[in-house]
Amino acid sequence: MNRTRSASPSLARSLASSILLLSVLVGCGGKVTPPTPGGAKEVSGKVVLPTGTTVSLGSLKAVTGLGSFAVAADGTFTAQVIGDAPTEIDVLDGAGALVLSAVASGAAATTLEVSSRSSAAVLLYYTLGGFVLPTDAQAKLWDLVQSDEAIGDIEATLSVAFAAGGLPLTDDDATVAEALDLAWQSVMGPRPMALSPNDLPDLANAATFSPAALLTPQASGASNIVIEPGAGTVQSGVSVIHNPLGTGVAAQNNFRRPAALLAYQVGYQDDGGNDQVLSPPVLTASIDVPSTGSLGVFQALTDIVKGESPWSPVVSDGPQLTLHDGLRTYYELVLLGPSLDAVTRPPLYDDPRFASERGKWNEMIGDKALELFMYDIALPVMENFAFGGVGHIDASKLGKLRQRFKAINDTHLAGLGVFLGAGGGYAEAVKIVLTELATNNRYRLDFFETMVEAMIESEKNKASFEAMEARMKSRASASGIAAAVQLALSAGDVGAIIKDLNDALPAVSWTATASPTLFALNPELAYFTKAHPQVELSVSTRGPVTGNFMYRWSTSGAYGELTDGPKKGTTIDTSYSSVWYTVRAPHTITDDQKDGVSVAVYAVEPGTTTIPADQPPIARLAAELKGFDREIDARLEVRYGSTPAGEFKDGMSASCATMFLHIPKETGAKKYSVNFAGFGGVGHPDNPNAYLYANTSYTWEIDLTDPNARIWSYKGVCDWRHDDDPTFYAVAGFATREAGNEYLVAVYTSMAFLDGPPPGARDLPEKVMLWYDWASQGTVTVTYSK
Repeated sequence: MNRTRSASPSLARSLASSILLLSVLVGCGGKVTPPTPGGAKEVSGKVVLPTGTTVSLGSLKAVTGLGSFAVAADGTFTAQVIGDAPTEIDVLDGAGALVLSAVASGAAATTLEVSSRSSAAVLLYYTLGGFVLPTDAQAKLWDLVQSDEAIGDIEATLSVAFAAGGLPLTDDDATVAEALDLAWQSVMGPRPMALSPNDLPDLANAATFSPAALLTPQASGASNIVIEPGAGTVQSGVSVIHNPLGTGVAAQNNFRRPAALLAYQVGYQDDGGNDQVLSPPVLTASIDVPSTGSLGVFQALTDIVKGESPWSPVVSDGPQLTLHDGLRTYYELVLLGPSLDAVTRPPLYDDPRFASERGKWNEMIGDKALELFMYDIALPVMENFAFGGVGHIDASKLGKLRQRFKAINDTHLAGLGVFLGAGGGYAEAVKIVLTELATNNRYRLDFFETMVEAMIESEKNKASFEAMEARMKSRASASGIAAAVQLALSAGDVGAIIKDLNDALPAVSWTATASPTLFALNPELAYFTKAHPQVELSVSTRGPVTGNFMYRWSTSGAYGELTDGPKKGTTIDTSYSSVWYTVRAPHTITDDQKDGVSVAVYAVEPGTTTIPADQPPIARLAAELKGFDREIDARLEVRYGSTPAGEFKDGMSASCATMFLHIPKETGAKKYSVNFAGFGGVGHPDNPNAYLYANTSYTWEIDLTDPNARIWSYKGVCDWRHDDDPTFYAVAGFATREAGNEYLVAVYTSMAFLDGPPPGARDLPEKVMLWYDWASQGTVTVTYSK
């Protein structure tokens, strides 16, 4: 390939001086060929040494995460890899130094050539930041890397170094650093700037933009919430939206940087309609906003590492915006995260309301900067070094792995957070980590043990830990690999991380107004089970409401669909205020299944059968539905509803729920004995059943011959009024209701707080979850006598 631009001598010198800190370690282990473990794939390969190389083929070994494999005198070997995913195979000499490298696919049928060309492809992969991309992007990435013509120039540089008797992947060779710089430019074009904190352009106008795809705002829960700037406006890569899977708001992150969203109450409207200021603002919630980690379709290398990378947005958990004394409440939603924009001062920094919060904010921003480096950069690099690729970590263990990784770095690299907080670059930070990995045995072993614990169990049983540690040591000591990684972090971008940090301010904010609403969706959170795969959802009013309404119900359709009777689908426009969500495959229900249902309420003229186009809703509500796969008696069912109008102050209604036991009527039966055995919740403060609060087992009787037995007719889910005393509502234990051809025994019952739960109290959805848990621990036996 022709070149019209030479490498920057200053960059080459910078890289050369930085990688001098990486020490070369002696090797470990002999030439071992273990038997092929179950599920592993064998790869046939041949080492092709460049002309002039002084090492002997017979002294080499091919190393993967499954073991060290002898290389024959003619260069052939047979190695083992896990699965079909791209896996790096390293060739080490007798001293454990990295000589050559290649990437293999477990599905490949041809002989793998490990040569200077395959090594050039590995270097280009690291130079372009491939190590930070998600697992499902790796195969496509390697296809693109291995077909890029930039490999030819890297290969030529490596061949010259080999001919001079060197090991360019391991040696401190400035010509390799220059070749990688040129290769980066051949793929990406000339670099417009070096990304150091003191040499950045003014990005004042780059922190706000509108991406093409955003989740439609849906939910507002128990309050109507207005957000400004509204949906479609992104600040520092994040849009604040109505929580699509529950109440409150959520942060939708389009950037590869973690952040934190803080909700501050800054004022409220009193009973007289006057706005009151809360000084200082009251912090009511703080949530983590995860970095996006899912890559969409890409066709070229530039799609991955330039700013146009099609990363899929990720949505955070949703903080509820509670009302101040049940009144309209004003919020400032503050987003904090790492940034490389050292020029633009966030306006929020000069807001006197938050002067006392600045110290806390700076600490949180520093924590997020360290989190980004450790989780999105350092950890993927080290996973590649140990396993030869990504995708070997059990997703369920990732949270624990990150905690352990942070603890290890806090112990061995206590100054790393200070370095980053003081403006240190990520390229220099990764150099610090690699140096420690190469020279500090305790750090390397602590990290290695943590990685092994987090492996997918089936792969852990096949792995050769000695070989994995040998890979890690040789990679950390390989200056060529280190130069590629540092160049990826300093040249302009790495999986969109650097661009995102430049396009983001450390602090931005939204305003939100939360107002009381006259509508409620019941339930706001419910569970579907194998025995009861259908959940009824209904819109009710919280007080006197007049008018005609239509409802637009919608769900993602992840596990089920909606029906109002005549219609069914994932979106339904209807005049019915109730619908049913039905799981399509009840036998597949698991605890990790989650779906959302939202409804928009529209005021319409009498007789209207369609929602007018462009008419805004008067309320948006949402519910979250979750799977529960533990077995409970199929006769137990949780029903949701609202308390009768007028039962509480000002005619207000509250959301409520009751767990009923269904008992079919038996012809001629005079007495039913219902034994509850082994139920949980004994002594629990939120157990509403006085009998099960005090006893793990209790027998409730329905005696039709007893004139004093109180068996009232069923009036509704939460209509607890007695037939002979309509002003008495209390339910403190079991209660029997007659409902057609069956009896309903109320086991647990509760209602939501009218003004939201007080601090430390469980709200209705959390209490219902307890009911399911307690019921799953016990059994129910019904007997009858005639």
